[in-house]
Amino acid sequence: MAEENFESEVGIHLIHDGVVRKISSSIDLEEISNELYKLDWDSDFYQFLVVKEPGVLMEVGGSLDPSDGLSAIYFNRLDGSEAVIKRAPQSVLEMKQILEAFLQPGDIWREHYEFDF
Repeated sequence: MAEENFESEVGIHLIHDGVVRKISSSIDLEEISNELYKLDWDSDFYQFLVVKEPGVLMEVGGSLDPSDGLSAIYFNRLDGSEAVIKRAPQSVLEMKQILEAFLQPGDIWREHYEFDF
């Protein structure tokens, strides 16, 4: 994914059919959950991004269609690092849990999930 302007905007963003939509300027766990579960993951493909601070974000996305699958990718544009989760999420619940861990203080998410840096 090319660096985009929205990556510097803290909040929740959705990419669908090549269109970026800002869902919220705040990072609220309930809102993340509500928005994730609103989407039709069975038959459509999405990229759901949470920007924790400008340039630091976690993207979960894909589709529950087995030909696509789901994934999670961490981006830190400040230090140039990117990492893909080693064991792909299998459900919307798992994507939600990855985002919840990402939003905890520090790097707790790295203790719960293994990413390939």
